[in-house]
Amino acid sequence: MADPDARAAWVHANVDADLQFIFQESGMGEQVVYDIGQHYRTVRRFSSIADDRAGLRPALQDDFQLRPDTAANRSALAAIVWAWEAARFSHEEEVKLRQEEKSLGASSEIEAGSKCLADGGGQDEKQGLLEGP
Repeated sequence: MADPDARAAWVHANVDADLQFIFQESGMGEQVVYDIGQHYRTVRRFSSIADDRAGLRPALQDDFQLRPDTAANRSALAAIVWAWEAARFSHEEEVKLRQEEKSLGASSEIEAGSKCLADGGGQDEKQGLLEGP
């Protein structure tokens, strides 16, 4: 897309807001954001481009023809690498929070059951057990 306004509108409509924020914070150029956004629309997917920085750079060269042959290209690559690292960190933290939420959800159900018993819920059953047959 040649029109910067059309590119910005497309990114706004199609790329996840969290990823847009990361792109903006990294200082990535508008065209690069649009080009990458065409294929990677979420933090999760963008963070999965490569396993490490060494794998990221060749992927960017192959997929987006970003070669570190000029200062401008090296700067663009640095911004993308920063965004990729931020996306990986963000995704890892989100996964940790979800896991914690699940474990707290299970423990809160146990706590709710304990509280019910402490508040007298199931008291007849307790008395029946204590009194015997």
